[in-house]
Amino acid sequence: MNLLMEYLPTGNAAVAAAFAELGTSAVQPLVNALRESETRDAAFKILRSIGPDAVDALVGLLRDNDHRYTRLAAAKTLSEIQDARAARALEDFLRTGDRQCTASAYRFLIRRGRPESESDLIATLNDYGNLAMAEDFASSENPRLKAAADTWATSRGVLVMQRTSELPPVRWAADKQGG
Repeated sequence: MNLLMEYLPTGNAAVAAAFAELGTSAVQPLVNALRESETRDAAFKILRSIGPDAVDALVGLLRDNDHRYTRLAAAKTLSEIQDARAARALEDFLRTGDRQCTASAYRFLIRRGRPESESDLIATLNDYGNLAMAEDFASSENPRLKAAADTWATSRGVLVMQRTSELPPVRWAADKQGG
């Protein structure tokens, strides 16, 4: 495991596959890797693929860590795991109304599809948005989010035409439709 952790920052596909194959036994070292900026992205990708087996450790990190960026990384990761425990933890986390928190969990909020979250999502796009977020808004099948993505892109002189994100598209209210 130590050798794999050493190579985690490289983003090597073989390293990611080895971690994913380890499954549950890799969860805690990967959750710990969310604490470090150089391993955060790789750990996110692998934990996302491990899925529900990582939820309890991620929820613990989300609730019991004082480091803001670690908590945001845990929320982002939980947002990609379809699990009731993850959803409950994210709902608690989002109660603060902090836009950075919303930015970390925006894909979860889109899948939830609650009309009362539209304005906050749009404000978050304007404050913390990036091309991947705009792409998700544009493909969400929510007219308000799509319009906000178009406005965001126009104001920055970019086009939102195809996906650049490696994450799958997220659809408004997908959780309500069974997806």
